[in-house]
Amino acid sequence: MTNENHLLAALSASSFKRIKPLLDVMPMTLKVVLHKPGDPVDHVLSPGGGFCSVLTVLTDGSMVEVLTIGREGMVGISAMVNGGAREPSTTMVQAASDICYRMPTGVFEAEMDRRGDSARSSNVTRTR
Repeated sequence: MTNENHLLAALSASSFKRIKPLLDVMPMTLKVVLHKPGDPVDHVLSPGGGFCSVLTVLTDGSMVEVLTIGREGMVGISAMVNGGAREPSTTMVQAASDICYRMPTGVFEAEMDRRGDSARSSNVTRTR
């Protein structure tokens, strides 16, 4: 598997070998909503191409883009960083890609707890 995602590509060979069997490859389809506010987050996604928009819903129902996540990032970690397993925002695919790596949140959390390469490359500190 080629590491099109920059965070996965930054892992050491041994770290990537450990998590590779736990990664699913899936397409990112244009305009698909990946998470809505309050949704449980079962997987973190590492786009191999394309990008996603993280949107905040305003009181009048309109949406404002607050973040764009592409090959350099991961989708779904904000719920864990905020101390819960629920997504605080809406995340939608804005540019399609045939490759997106999907990892169960439990596996991602275990990698973060290891404080190995995964934690360093994603630059995320979890709250408990």
